[in-house]
Amino acid sequence: MTILTWVIVGLLAAAIAKAYYPGGGGFRSTAIWGITGALAGGLAAIYLISNGSLPITLSLLTARGIIVGSILPAVVCGFIAIVAFFVRNTFNQT
Repeated sequence: MTILTWVIVGLLAAAIAKAYYPGGGGFRSTAIWGITGALAGGLAAIYLISNGSLPITLSLLTARGIIVGSILPAVVCGFIAIVAFFVRNTFNQT
């Protein structure tokens, strides 16, 4: 994948994020974060694959592997956000 592909993936991620959560900053800031994340992920993947630290096997590229690889981090992040919300509200009672 080239840098142009990562930019396109970042813009696509920004468009999906803006459609899902329209509040907050404008599309430009969301696009910058999306492109930055795509570039960081792409560069990290290239480094780990070329270094031999991230072996890509055929089982990771199946539909099940892709679904687990994309949903599991989202569930973990959601759980962390929920725990942080409850901890913040529990200790900040005024």
